[in-house]
Amino acid sequence: MDAKSLLADLLEVSGQVEAAAIVTRAGEVVAGTDDESAATLGAAIHSLASSANDVSGPTDQALVQLQVSLSGSCVFIAQDEQHAIGCVTVAHPTAGLVFYDLKSTLRRLAGDHDDLVPKPIEWDVADKPDAGSDT
Repeated sequence: MDAKSLLADLLEVSGQVEAAAIVTRAGEVVAGTDDESAATLGAAIHSLASSANDVSGPTDQALVQLQVSLSGSCVFIAQDEQHAIGCVTVAHPTAGLVFYDLKSTLRRLAGDHDDLVPKPIEWDVADKPDAGSDT
Protein backbone atom coordinates (compact mmCIF):
# COMPACT_ATOMS: atom_id res chain seq x y z
CA MET A 1 0.00 0.00 0.00
CA ASP A 2 1.38 3.42 -0.86
CA ALA A 3 1.88 6.25 1.64
CA LYS A 4 -1.02 8.33 0.32
CA SER A 5 -3.42 5.40 0.80
CA LEU A 6 -2.08 4.79 4.29
CA LEU A 7 -2.82 8.40 5.21
CA ALA A 8 -6.33 8.10 3.76
CA ASP A 9 -6.84 5.05 5.98
CA LEU A 10 -5.50 7.00 8.96
CA LEU A 11 -8.07 9.75 8.43
CA GLU A 12 -10.80 7.15 8.10
CA VAL A 13 -10.00 5.29 11.33
CA SER A 14 -9.06 8.27 13.46
CA GLY A 15 -11.77 10.90 13.68
CA GLN A 16 -9.42 13.02 15.77
CA VAL A 17 -6.86 13.51 12.97
CA GLU A 18 -7.54 16.47 10.70
CA ALA A 19 -4.38 16.44 8.54
CA ALA A 20 -1.24 14.31 8.38
CA ALA A 21 2.01 13.91 6.49
CA ILE A 22 4.85 11.42 6.26
CA VAL A 23 8.43 12.58 5.80
CA THR A 24 11.76 10.83 5.55
CA ARG A 25 14.21 11.36 8.39
CA ALA A 26 16.05 13.70 5.99
CA GLY A 27 12.91 15.85 5.67
CA GLU A 28 11.62 14.84 2.22
CA VAL A 29 7.83 14.79 2.10
CA VAL A 30 6.60 11.32 1.14
CA ALA A 31 2.85 12.02 1.28
CA GLY A 32 0.27 14.26 2.85
CA THR A 33 -3.47 14.09 3.36
CA ASP A 34 -3.84 17.44 1.63
CA ASP A 35 -1.58 18.11 -1.36
CA GLU A 36 -1.67 21.87 -0.79
CA SER A 37 -0.46 21.77 2.82
CA ALA A 38 1.69 18.61 2.68
CA ALA A 39 4.94 20.53 2.18
CA THR A 40 4.21 22.93 5.04
CA LEU A 41 3.09 20.19 7.44
CA GLY A 42 5.99 17.96 6.37
CA ALA A 43 8.51 20.74 7.04
CA ALA A 44 6.96 21.37 10.45
CA ILE A 45 7.11 17.66 11.33
CA HIS A 46 10.75 17.45 10.32
CA SER A 47 11.64 20.66 12.17
CA LEU A 48 9.86 19.66 15.40
CA ALA A 49 11.34 16.15 15.39
CA SER A 50 14.84 17.48 14.66
CA SER A 51 14.56 20.14 17.35
CA ALA A 52 13.34 17.62 19.93
CA ASN A 53 16.26 15.34 19.10
CA ASP A 54 18.67 18.29 19.48
CA VAL A 55 17.22 19.27 22.86
CA SER A 56 17.66 15.75 24.23
CA GLY A 57 21.41 16.19 23.86
CA PRO A 58 24.01 13.61 22.99
CA THR A 59 22.29 10.40 24.04
CA ASP A 60 21.83 7.04 22.40
CA GLN A 61 18.07 7.47 22.55
CA ALA A 62 16.20 8.88 19.57
CA LEU A 63 12.82 10.57 19.63
CA VAL A 64 10.00 8.06 19.39
CA GLN A 65 6.96 10.29 19.81
CA LEU A 66 6.13 13.91 20.51
CA GLN A 67 2.95 15.80 21.37
CA VAL A 68 2.62 19.58 21.13
CA SER A 69 -0.55 21.13 22.54
CA LEU A 70 -1.83 24.29 20.93
CA SER A 71 -4.82 26.41 21.93
CA GLY A 72 -7.26 24.78 19.50
CA SER A 73 -5.50 21.60 18.38
CA CYS A 74 -2.52 19.32 18.94
CA VAL A 75 0.38 18.16 16.81
CA PHE A 76 1.57 14.59 17.19
CA ILE A 77 4.72 13.04 15.74
CA ALA A 78 5.91 9.45 15.78
CA GLN A 79 9.00 8.19 14.01
CA ASP A 80 10.94 5.06 13.24
CA GLU A 81 14.39 4.59 11.76
CA GLN A 82 13.37 5.79 8.28
CA HIS A 83 10.26 7.98 8.51
CA ALA A 84 8.38 10.40 10.70
CA ILE A 85 4.63 10.80 10.59
CA GLY A 86 2.86 13.76 12.05
CA CYS A 87 -0.66 15.03 12.31
CA VAL A 88 -2.80 17.90 13.47
CA THR A 89 -5.76 16.88 15.59
CA VAL A 90 -8.89 18.34 17.06
CA ALA A 91 -8.60 19.98 20.48
CA HIS A 92 -8.25 17.59 23.42
CA PRO A 93 -7.67 14.33 21.53
CA THR A 94 -7.11 10.97 23.15
CA ALA A 95 -3.32 10.98 22.90
CA GLY A 96 -2.81 7.23 23.30
CA LEU A 97 -5.14 6.46 20.41
CA VAL A 98 -3.54 9.05 18.15
CA PHE A 99 -0.06 7.69 18.86
CA TYR A 100 -1.30 4.13 18.29
CA ASP A 101 -2.75 5.11 14.91
CA LEU A 102 0.43 6.95 13.87
CA LYS A 103 2.69 4.07 14.88
CA SER A 104 0.43 1.54 13.15
CA THR A 105 0.65 3.63 9.97
CA LEU A 106 4.46 3.69 10.23
CA ARG A 107 4.54 -0.10 10.68
CA ARG A 108 2.32 -0.58 7.65
CA LEU A 109 4.54 1.78 5.63
CA ALA A 110 7.55 -0.33 6.60
CA GLY A 111 5.70 -3.45 5.46
CA ASP A 112 5.30 -4.87 8.94
CA HIS A 113 1.78 -6.20 9.08
CA ASP A 114 2.44 -9.00 11.56
CA ASP A 115 1.29 -7.14 14.64
CA LEU A 116 -1.80 -5.74 12.95
CA VAL A 117 -3.41 -9.10 12.24
CA PRO A 118 -4.27 -11.41 15.13
CA LYS A 119 -2.40 -14.68 14.87
CA PRO A 120 -4.26 -17.95 15.33
CA ILE A 121 -3.43 -19.77 18.53
CA GLU A 122 -2.59 -23.44 18.26
CA TRP A 123 -4.50 -25.43 20.80
CA ASP A 124 -2.73 -28.10 22.75
CA VAL A 125 -5.02 -31.13 23.14
CA ALA A 126 -4.82 -30.70 26.93
CA ASP A 127 -5.99 -27.08 26.61
CA LYS A 128 -9.06 -27.76 24.50
CA PRO A 129 -12.38 -27.65 26.30
CA ASP A 130 -14.33 -30.89 26.23
CA ALA A 131 -16.78 -30.45 23.39
CA GLY A 132 -18.61 -33.68 24.19
CA SER A 133 -18.81 -33.18 27.93
CA ASP A 134 -22.27 -32.98 29.50
CA THR A 135 -21.02 -31.21 32.60
